[in-house]
Amino acid sequence: GACGVPFAAHRVADDPEAAVAAARSLGYPVVLKGAGGALAHKSDRGLVLLGLRDEAAVRAGAERLFAEAGVERVVVAAQVAGRRELLLGWVRDQTFGSAGLVGFGGVLTEAVRDAAFVLLPVSVPRLRAALERLRCRAMFGSFRGEAPADLAALARTLNGLWELGEVAPALLAADLNPVVLGPDGRPTAVDALLTLRPAAAGGS
Repeated sequence: GACGVPFAAHRVADDPEAAVAAARSLGYPVVLKGAGGALAHKSDRGLVLLGLRDEAAVRAGAERLFAEAGVERVVVAAQVAGRRELLLGWVRDQTFGSAGLVGFGGVLTEAVRDAAFVLLPVSVPRLRAALERLRCRAMFGSFRGEAPADLAALARTLNGLWELGEVAPALLAADLNPVVLGPDGRPTAVDALLTLRPAAAGGS
């Protein structure tokens, strides 16, 4: 992925048949996500369909998503294995410079509100110390038969967001949510939300 951020394999489709072709090339099962300029919390509106296992399910799901208001495209992504969902983020801060965010992710992020800030770029020891402050810290260790989180890979991902901010002055914030920890402990970003600086008046 960009700046070392590992993303789930995905394709963008402009119609249901393109979604079917994308699923065929990625391999099943897949996830479908409705996408459009004004859509942020897709799962709240039922715009994320998980675990689609065949062509008929993808076609029906894509037709349903394209019928929804605001959906301009459908993202077809390989379904990522793993039970642990994290939030990794970056924000441009006037006082501190770049701050990273790590914590509990997925659809319950706003309800749980369990995250810690780290200054970027971050080292593995500083990241480990930040994780110790979280209520959900146990999920970064060995978890239900899955390996501990690969902290070096998490640090690389956070630092990748920082690098992106360094080369993109218009970027104010980036949220990767969810980031799924695989059975091997390695992170894969499933969705991203970028916040850009408002365009200057006059179109310059």
